[in-house]
Amino acid sequence: MLSSPESRPRSGVAADWGPWPRAVLWLALAVAPFAVLAAVHWRLLPFKEAGDYAQYLSHAKALVDGRPYGDIGYLYTPYNFMIGPRVQPPGWPLLLLPSVALFGTGLLVPKILVTLFMVGFIVAIALRIGRGDDRWIAVATAAAVGVGLEASFATNSPLSDVPFMALLFGITLLADTEVPLTWRRTLLIGLLGTFVISVRLIGVAIVPAVFLLALVRPRDRKKLLTLSLAWVVLGAIAIVIVGLDRVPFLALALRGPEVLFKRFISIFVRYRFSLLESLLYPTPWNLINDAWHGVGLILLPLGAWDFVRRYWRSLLFCLVVAYLGVMGTAPVYDQRYLWPMWPVIVYCLFAGARRLVSWLPRISAPMQRLVPWGAAAIIAGSVATATQTPARGELLTRPDVQALFEWVRGEAARSPDPMRVLFITPRVLTLETGVPAMGFFWAKPEDVVSEFARVRLTHVITGSIGLLHPSLDGLETLMQERKSSFEPVFENGDFTVYRLRDLYPPLPTQGS
Repeated sequence: MLSSPESRPRSGVAADWGPWPRAVLWLALAVAPFAVLAAVHWRLLPFKEAGDYAQYLSHAKALVDGRPYGDIGYLYTPYNFMIGPRVQPPGWPLLLLPSVALFGTGLLVPKILVTLFMVGFIVAIALRIGRGDDRWIAVATAAAVGVGLEASFATNSPLSDVPFMALLFGITLLADTEVPLTWRRTLLIGLLGTFVISVRLIGVAIVPAVFLLALVRPRDRKKLLTLSLAWVVLGAIAIVIVGLDRVPFLALALRGPEVLFKRFISIFVRYRFSLLESLLYPTPWNLINDAWHGVGLILLPLGAWDFVRRYWRSLLFCLVVAYLGVMGTAPVYDQRYLWPMWPVIVYCLFAGARRLVSWLPRISAPMQRLVPWGAAAIIAGSVATATQTPARGELLTRPDVQALFEWVRGEAARSPDPMRVLFITPRVLTLETGVPAMGFFWAKPEDVVSEFARVRLTHVITGSIGLLHPSLDGLETLMQERKSSFEPVFENGDFTVYRLRDLYPPLPTQGS
């Protein structure tokens, strides 16, 4: 028997997985829909909007090359901190380290690694949901989450999100068991939780989650409170050592209660698209999908009652509360930040459908038997729809981008002085060419000059290939006022490269 039910209300029923060969087949059934979509998407390279993956790989390469962790060529500018922090958390680069050491910064091995983490995440969802509910809803939830994430191209880039989710749900499997925690298991939860925070900083939600669990689970209270306190102490020491400004977005997160409350009450508005994506798109017709989403939004609160009733004394439940609190008050947001909550959202969807049909007079029993088949139909339809959904544009397969990067490599090799450029996706350019790069930003013309001088910029590459970016009024005004300082040296498709000349005083020569 794979299941090991945690402390749950007596009404909770753990999934009966049967002997291990049969259990493996059930888990394979949960993974199969994702595997189909992953195979369809396998040849896709990162989309042109992607950039974080390049920074993670650059950090790993810096460690392989024996350079400081932050020596990656990304020229951070406080005028546009949304491009990415100066440094990313080290957890995912450390996991990428063996791949980069053996195979370089190519994307094949990292994609294999992300895909394996996704399989682990799907299995962990099925096992964890199965500790408090029926087998069908555990398998359906896991399968639907896998389909929804891959329909959103979650494995398209080697980002930290998928490893983060897999590790997070792995911790819930360790913590939510029927037997009391031992000190050894508590230590293991602490070590994995610390590493989860190093993979994605929002993983800090594990700290208040464990504290909440201590309040609702008296049998393990001493161990859980000790672990919570240890995390708080280690976190304070880490901030003192690293510095407040070196923790991504922490300074922006530390705001007054009024600011935090305003952020939290807008959480639905900010994440409504990700919420709808978690409900899947089972048909190619927008009107029918909209109707399904409307039904799903009605079912969610009904299923939430089942989730609370069955899991409220679990780390899974406490993690939902803590994670939503951290996510809702965070200064930055992205639709994928809601991904770790998708298993609970999908569970509430199916549990809500089950609860709704249980209220139907006379036909309740046969309708409840149809709910699993309805879930299977939704999943199958979503797979079929996703296979027909066109991918967003890739960056690295564009001929003009390839020609631009080749020119940058050649210019850097020919130039006697270090080359530093401004580009729409700076971290990708740096990873592909080795040339340090800064992203687009908005500032007054005099501040543009000051920022260029700070990093000793040598070239400006205009052209956005359709990507959203800040207004470049300051740069454009500067280029009009000082045309002689911007010498066109390369043009290709959407891109024009300008060499900077006499824009700011040169560095003093040695001995001067």
